[in-house]
This record gives sequence, structure tokens and C-alpha cells, in this order.
Amino acid sequence: TRFDLVRPSVAVRVEKKQREQKKTHDRHATERTFQDGDPVFARDYCRSTASRWMQGKVLTQSGPVSYRVECEDGIVRRYHQDQIRKNTAYKTVSPQLLPPEP
Repeated sequence: TRFDLVRPSVAVRVEKKQREQKKTHDRHATERTFQDGDPVFARDYCRSTASRWMQGKVLTQSGPVSYRVECEDGIVRRYHQDQIRKNTAYKTVSPQLLPPEP
């Protein structure tokens, strides 16, 4: 109708805005992937201490962007990938490299 020419469709405007938002998001977003057994820091929302991150280990991937993490307190929790950071300071030492016991 003539009114459609005067006032564009809401659906078209919404799709345009969504494309712009995705373009802006994709510029700064990083894809985080973790493997089973990776040492990580997981966001801790329960403790009221100064450190809001606790150490843990990835057990499995539980969804497209979520993982099951065994935390330092022994509890297994599910976290979104945005709530997990790789623990790059973690070093594994092979038993063969340890000095012999006296």
C-alpha cells in the first residue's frame, strides 16, 4: 500500500540493526575453546574474598559454549566460556624430570 512506502517495515529495520550489532560484536569477540584436562581459572560468584577467580580443570564440554569444570574445592560446576580463562601459569612436571628422592 502507499503507507508501506512512507513507513518502512519494522522487520527490515530490526534485521538491519541486528546485522550492525553482529558486525560490531565480531570485531572484538574472541572464540575461546578448551580441551579436556586444561587448567583454567573459573569465575567464582559464591566467595566474597578479594579473588573472584578459582583454579580448576576442564572435565568436558557440556554445550556449544559451556564446559564442566572441577574447581579447587572439588565441586564440579558448569561455566559459560566467558566465565573461564586459561591458566597459562600452570606448569606440569613430568615424573621423569623430578630429582631422585634421597
